[in-house]
Amino acid sequence: INAEYMGADNVDCIIESIRTIGEVTALRALGNFTLFAVDADVNERYSRVVLRGSETDKISLETFKSNEEREMNNTDPNKQNLGACISMADYHFTNNGSEEELFSQVEKAMQDIRTKCS
Repeated sequence: INAEYMGADNVDCIIESIRTIGEVTALRALGNFTLFAVDADVNERYSRVVLRGSETDKISLETFKSNEEREMNNTDPNKQNLGACISMADYHFTNNGSEEELFSQVEKAMQDIRTKCS
């Protein structure tokens, strides 16, 4: 987080790929923090990885699932624990459909946040 934004009023910031409990805890300590969790079912995520086609994406579904299981659960707060981060989220979005469907879910959450802040 850029120091110039620390404590600034009316500055919105999006940080993607929060993957550790320590990150969530540190961001919550700053105050005025809302965590969104975006998830899709495993087969949808795998299909998207295959379509992306980077060199590291050339893995089997079984390897993909094994990697995901390792990243979902860890007792070290400084290591990836997606499952815990997802459970700590203020809003959960299912991203099994189109971008428009996801954006609609996010917009509803943003309206809810704006209402709470008014």
